[in-house]
Amino acid sequence: MFRQCAKDHNKGVLVSFTRVAGTRMCGHLIAALRLLRLKPALLACVCTPEFIRAKKHRMVVVALTKEVVWDFIYSCCQAFYPIMRLVRLADSKIPNMHLLKYYVLQSDQMLQKYLPKVESSYASIPHHIRAIMGDTSAYQIEFDPPPPPKKTPRMRLESKSMGTNDDITSDLSSNEDEEDEIYDEEVESDTESDINDVIDPGDNIEVVDSVGHTLTGRIMLAWKASRADLLHDFARAAFLFSPNPTVQEYVVKNHVQADKDAAERLIEKWLIPESTLGIEQYQLMASLVTTLWKEWGKFLPVFILIVSVLN
Repeated sequence: MFRQCAKDHNKGVLVSFTRVAGTRMCGHLIAALRLLRLKPALLACVCTPEFIRAKKHRMVVVALTKEVVWDFIYSCCQAFYPIMRLVRLADSKIPNMHLLKYYVLQSDQMLQKYLPKVESSYASIPHHIRAIMGDTSAYQIEFDPPPPPKKTPRMRLESKSMGTNDDITSDLSSNEDEEDEIYDEEVESDTESDINDVIDPGDNIEVVDSVGHTLTGRIMLAWKASRADLLHDFARAAFLFSPNPTVQEYVVKNHVQADKDAAERLIEKWLIPESTLGIEQYQLMASLVTTLWKEWGKFLPVFILIVSVLN
């Protein structure tokens, strides 16, 4: 029944639940996004005459038909969506160091904006519904089948020599590509619009609940302790010289002195020979720094102009 409802609400394509894997970054949040996508199919399924006659999973149906439950799931996805993008940079095959600080700033804004909504939406859920949501291990859930393996000459050779089944072996890269495609389809449009406007709070963020009495306060304290390790010199320097048009447009108006200081420290670390000492070292450092910021000042306006013309 659910399979047919899922096809009817996804243009004939079977879309089912996503299994959370420990090897996949932010798997629980991606599964929640998939659950939101399947909301129309789930509600249609529990209203079909066949499902009603079966008289199964009545408690789950009670939770699914409560709009406060969906509000809670949606608010969680809104609050932690930029964190997911930030963490999944580690899964990317493309160099993305220039996006690290930008995503950190997005996370600052979205956590402060939507964590109170997570608390309020959870508080509005009745206690008996919370108990139903607590454990789903007793229910049979259909997950997406694993993608077909991408056979390689090595796999064929191992299959012939060891007598193994080719279907057991899966290619990691093909799995990652398919997961990324699924993930891109699940992005919420209004969450995307919110995180495009980033307000730079500087190098530090203010936590209203500095003791951690509330859920928002505890999460923000943990986030504040972690973000300092993310804003290292490499992230700051890459942020300044990002080739991404959106990031570069933001850099023009909102870069801070700490970003430039990080770039200068990297120049000293990478480009100044250890054999250069004394006055020569200072002169070489001054020359490289002056050239860097002079060329960077010329590059930014031209880059923004080209991007605006292309758009």
